[in-house]
Amino acid sequence: MTELMSTRITVKKIAEICGISQPVVSAVLNRGKSASNIRFSQETADRVMAVAQENGYRPNRVAQNFHSQKHQSIGVLIHEAGNIAPDAFRNLLRVSSSEKQLICFESIQPDQKELPLFLRKDCVDGVLLFEQLDPQIHEAIQKIKLPAVSINARPTSQMHHVVFDEVDAIKQAVALFDRGGCDRYILTRTFANPQHYSTHERVSTLRWLAHERGLPDPHIVDMDLVLTGTPEQKMAVLDELLELLRKPGKVGLIDTGKFTTLSLIQTIHQSGRNVPTDLMHLYLGNDPTNDYSWPSITRLTVDMPRVIKESVHDLQRLINGQKPVGPPMISYQLFEGQSTKL
Repeated sequence: MTELMSTRITVKKIAEICGISQPVVSAVLNRGKSASNIRFSQETADRVMAVAQENGYRPNRVAQNFHSQKHQSIGVLIHEAGNIAPDAFRNLLRVSSSEKQLICFESIQPDQKELPLFLRKDCVDGVLLFEQLDPQIHEAIQKIKLPAVSINARPTSQMHHVVFDEVDAIKQAVALFDRGGCDRYILTRTFANPQHYSTHERVSTLRWLAHERGLPDPHIVDMDLVLTGTPEQKMAVLDELLELLRKPGKVGLIDTGKFTTLSLIQTIHQSGRNVPTDLMHLYLGNDPTNDYSWPSITRLTVDMPRVIKESVHDLQRLINGQKPVGPPMISYQLFEGQSTKL
């Protein structure tokens, strides 16, 4: 048994303990992972592995990846964590693990003047971009030729983009409202980025479909202050919503907010409306908290495991100098619950 090391064990130290050369130790430790012409006996291999395990040896990724000139890690650029659905986080971790990739997250602050670390330092092989980012970031990525895949953002450059079909999602929602005889629409949302394509496409499509049917202009209710405002500000927003709900006519309600569904349901109950008899409630997005509502809420969601898996695989293809093959447009899937079933 060797004496435990007080500092990190290295290939050099293992070689000294075993009385062999460093190349032989490296060949043993990397057996099956990289080609080597160095020969060694099974006894030598057993001795090296015993010393390495006893002293907690961990291979250095930089050294391992030196010849390939790759980091075996990908970066994820976001404005804030709330811009990525929880199931996207889970699937990013799952897919990166299966691909034996490290995954690094970097958040970009609204007033940040310098470029993200991923772009200033050579520390990742490629990046995934979530939501709408500053054009200078796209320009910097193109300039340094860093492989990138943009998820859920309007295409603004030559990089590979994966966008969600917001127009079709609203059409699916309105088709349900037509079936239920709704004669006016309300759309609730949180932290709507005016520069994001979904903000425009959801509202403009809903307005177009309402006008096409001869219905009044949809009401758009921003629920941000329900999450971030004072108690008075929160009540002001919910009172506005309550007043809209109490107006005559059957309502088709599209909820696109994050973490506001409970407040929304309480306001619906307060209005005295019955779901789905005189109000049809549909959630558009990937907030998992809605899975536990009762009555069950009809949902339009994207297949996030598929989005993440194909985006990571396409990023890997770009890193390896190949063309991406994933679909550029992802449709929403409809899961009908009790909130729209008559």
